[in-house]
Amino acid sequence: MAAESALKTGENRVSASLYKNLYAQYPQEKGVVLGFSQATMLLGELDKADRILRNYTQTNGADTEIETNLAVIALEKGNLREAEEHYRKASSLAPKTFVVHYNLGKYLQMHGDLDEAMDELNTCLEIVPSAVEAMIAKAETLRSKGQEEESQKLYIKAMNRNALNKEQVIAIVKPILANAIEKADIETCRQYLVNISDKIRSDFRLKTIIYDLPEDLQNEFGGGADLYDPRKLVLTKNFINDRGYLERIKEEVLSQKSLIKDRPDKPTRGGKQSHEIMETSTNELKNLGRDLESELTNYANNMPASIRPPANSKFRISGWAVSLESGGHQLRHSHPEAVASGVIYLSIPADMNLSDDNKQGSLYFSSGAGKAEGQSMHVMATTGKLVMFPSYMPHETIPFRSTQERVCLAVNLIKVK
Repeated sequence: MAAESALKTGENRVSASLYKNLYAQYPQEKGVVLGFSQATMLLGELDKADRILRNYTQTNGADTEIETNLAVIALEKGNLREAEEHYRKASSLAPKTFVVHYNLGKYLQMHGDLDEAMDELNTCLEIVPSAVEAMIAKAETLRSKGQEEESQKLYIKAMNRNALNKEQVIAIVKPILANAIEKADIETCRQYLVNISDKIRSDFRLKTIIYDLPEDLQNEFGGGADLYDPRKLVLTKNFINDRGYLERIKEEVLSQKSLIKDRPDKPTRGGKQSHEIMETSTNELKNLGRDLESELTNYANNMPASIRPPANSKFRISGWAVSLESGGHQLRHSHPEAVASGVIYLSIPADMNLSDDNKQGSLYFSSGAGKAEGQSMHVMATTGKLVMFPSYMPHETIPFRSTQERVCLAVNLIKVK
């Protein structure tokens, strides 16, 4: 129970340590095996997590939950074909089980055939007709197939279900608002924002969408337009001047086995992105993680009151490496699961900043829909610079040309208590 609780609160290293002790005594207890593999995976130890699961199957044979976890690890490694094989095997082991069809459907939605994804999600709804998660996933798939009208109808049908929880409401309202913003249908945005609670509107996942609304709706529903102006909330500072130290950190992150080219489900294009590395690193990188956690905590505690974490909150730092090649960039995205986010530049090519506007390879906070371009913000990437911002703020990187890599460490400050 202690190991499970630690895992749920993001204390991954504590959880892994507890599970390790349990695993030494009960290596064939499935609950222990699943928990231990999950904790080690979250620490970025993907090969170890994979071995733990495979050791179990060698003795006990194939198992639906084990196959599902093997699929997740394969996805994290970027092995899409292997992930699909595990999802399909799990489905064959439990053909009448909702969750295996849902997992396979979600995988196919992202990486496979959309028509087959629809078949799997329809099977989910045959098994559990009231399953809101399957309705949402089916609506997402319909949108990916270009069937926008059918998608919106299904979202609205899901929204009208009774007793939706917060997670379900957010998963439904976000795409409805995004679609309305694309069509400049501000009245629909207002209608849905009026009908959800202040608690849901204050969630960072909704703020990521509210960021793209006109200022009057930001003032009315989003806590004030100032919360969506990057010029007022993005903070930069020269964090590290020791080039030798930065070079050592750079070499450490580039040596990570989980650094994968165009990692699936991530915004990196034309470059590599790693899995979690802050908890499985050298002492030098761990020390940097502690320094970044302290800096981001101070930043978060000084954010505007409506988005500031409660006093005495406890946090953990999460981090991953991004190495972009010439022409590489990151798509517009956000990190609303965190409180504050940051990026520290480990190595920036000297020729990247030679353009007249210094925007090549920069971090770009767009102005959002209905705003003047003057409200956007470019942050020039320079070696040793740290950039901090509220995690709901959408951001992207501008492509660049160079003979060298642009290497950075991205971090999230995550509230655990």
